[in-house]
Amino acid sequence: MTKHKPVILIGMMGVGKTSVGKLLASALACDFVDVDKKIVAAEGKTIPSIFENHGESYFREIEANTIEKLVACDQRVVIATGGGAVMTPRTADLIWYKGVSVWLQSDVTVLLKRIGTDPNRPLLQEKDAADVLKKLEKARSPVYKRADIHVISGVEPLEITLKKVLEKLDAFTK
Repeated sequence: MTKHKPVILIGMMGVGKTSVGKLLASALACDFVDVDKKIVAAEGKTIPSIFENHGESYFREIEANTIEKLVACDQRVVIATGGGAVMTPRTADLIWYKGVSVWLQSDVTVLLKRIGTDPNRPLLQEKDAADVLKKLEKARSPVYKRADIHVISGVEPLEITLKKVLEKLDAFTK
């Protein structure tokens, strides 16, 4: 991997971008940034509150600005994006052209077990979570497929998923 090129994790909510990202950053001896957490800290509001008070387009603009700053830094970093980040063209371009993109993919049933009815998931509120996840997956998968690397993240321990990511990163950079 290019020394200063960020590794950017993409995929559906609940797929493990944050959990795997932390382990990956540790393995690569670099910083880890969860974009959603960075936005919450900067805005002083939860993501559901941002969606409710300002709308999804406002959130997506902040998300794009945050990712743009992260990929402009001259250091290696692992970045976990929000599940819908790739659906904003500006953000997608940053991911595809400024970093090594890693699509973590899980079955909808696995995602449901991981996130259930998490109140911090605004797109799932007051809806059938399984139906929403299936629709989001159908809409997003064609975009996620553009990722440089694709890793299935199932019910196995995080260390197994991490190993898969590291192996594919190594092969990608040769």
